[in-house]
Amino acid sequence: MSRVLWIVQDGVLAGPGASQTIPYLVGLSAKGHELRLLSFEQRRFLEDVERVEAVRARLEAAGVAWTSRTFGSGPALTRTLLQLVRALRIGRKLARDADFIHARSYVPALIAERLGRPFLFDMRGLWPQEKVDAGLWREGGPMHRTWKRLERRLLDRAAGVVLLAAGAKEHLRSL
Repeated sequence: MSRVLWIVQDGVLAGPGASQTIPYLVGLSAKGHELRLLSFEQRRFLEDVERVEAVRARLEAAGVAWTSRTFGSGPALTRTLLQLVRALRIGRKLARDADFIHARSYVPALIAERLGRPFLFDMRGLWPQEKVDAGLWREGGPMHRTWKRLERRLLDRAAGVVLLAAGAKEHLRSL
């Protein structure tokens, strides 16, 4: 079977990481895949020792090796850049013998692209447009343009893509 590194930006101690990522990993490990997980967690969840130990025990019992780090502090851009630098350093070690990388979201895909292995871009939706729709970025503004360019590059270089919305699939086909 395959050796896979999963990189998750939003952690596995709460939310979708706990309810979706962990069951995926447990199921894939049961099918014989060798899995490593690199996750970035909120400090408040990492401080919950019981929660961390319960997740670690569940992953270890399933044969999944877990490495976790906290988000950086400061403004979002600074946090993202710090996360990228730290993840690249750690990712190089974890990906040495990986056959494949599963990158859950845009920042993990940027990391995976640099690690020299085929990667799955698990983008789920169109994140730069979601930021615009939420009023956090201006359409056509610097952040939106930058991430749209990066999105295109990641789509071109990914071995595969995961999308949840049919509309997103049609939009990507039009590109």
